[in-house]
Amino acid sequence: MTTLYEIEQSILDCIDMETGEIIDKQRLDELNLDKERKLENVALWVKNLNSDIEDYKAEKQIFEKKIKATNDKIEWLKNYLTNSLNGSKFKTARVSVSYRNSERVVVEDATQLPATFISFEPKIDKRSLKEALKNGENLAGAYLEQCSNIQIR
Repeated sequence: MTTLYEIEQSILDCIDMETGEIIDKQRLDELNLDKERKLENVALWVKNLNSDIEDYKAEKQIFEKKIKATNDKIEWLKNYLTNSLNGSKFKTARVSVSYRNSERVVVEDATQLPATFISFEPKIDKRSLKEALKNGENLAGAYLEQCSNIQIR
């Protein structure tokens, strides 16, 4: 397959550079048609690629919805296991279910918190807030909650 660069070089070969006279008119016409076809094909390729991008974006949205639905299903199944096991460990040859204790900060009313715990409006700096609560500070609008998170291996 001839490249656009090669076609343009061949077009130049059909012209006498000293006089500007066309040496081979028929060959020049053929090359100009080849160049036109090549340019059209490149332009069509760009159109196809743009169409592909739109298809990929649509496919991405479909997969994002599938990911969200799958994550929701995982959370539902974890809650189901947690409720069924009632905090007990469960182990078979293929799966092990256990629990790890953790703490999370629950903010009931962000407007009552001192500004030092709010990193951006209205984002709350939960890490600093957790440290303050752990250090015994009594803050209106937030408290530490004990959690039991399921682990499946």
